[in-house]
Amino acid sequence: SIGNLQAQYALPFFPELKANVNIGYDVGKANRQIFFPNDLAAQIRQGHGQLQLQNNTQANSVLETYLNYSAALGALPGTIDLTGGYSYTQQHSDAFTYNSTGLSSNLLGDNGIVPADNVTTNDFVTDYRLISFFGRLNYNIHDRYILAASVRRDGSSRFGAGNQWGVFPSVSA
Repeated sequence: SIGNLQAQYALPFFPELKANVNIGYDVGKANRQIFFPNDLAAQIRQGHGQLQLQNNTQANSVLETYLNYSAALGALPGTIDLTGGYSYTQQHSDAFTYNSTGLSSNLLGDNGIVPADNVTTNDFVTDYRLISFFGRLNYNIHDRYILAASVRRDGSSRFGAGNQWGVFPSVSA
């Protein structure tokens, strides 16, 4: 399932300042079953049947909030656009696999687990998080020249230990 909600609010007594919130999620599930009976000619030569079950789940969520101020400058020519915000992203996945070969019976098919010569299971779980604080300043002079500066401070579970936070500045003209 997928969902997203976005809201923007401008203060009636300060219309140049707008608050924005964006919340979203995405959840997916996939199940797979593979069954080769042990009495098929090809399976007799290769190990007497196989049953494989896979259950995979992935969930992503995001929260973004920011304030934006945009207005003309009275003392200087042009306009200023200032944005500052916070972002949180989380990803979780779980992938379980059951595999058996050398099935003792075909009685249950892919509806159950029977004794087998070789059984393996794997469960892979991953969790990632990204947290960001960001700011941007744009100065537009008569729609002809733009000066811009931005900075992000990101914290990620994917960055190495002791280096989970980084600062990423930029300036342009």
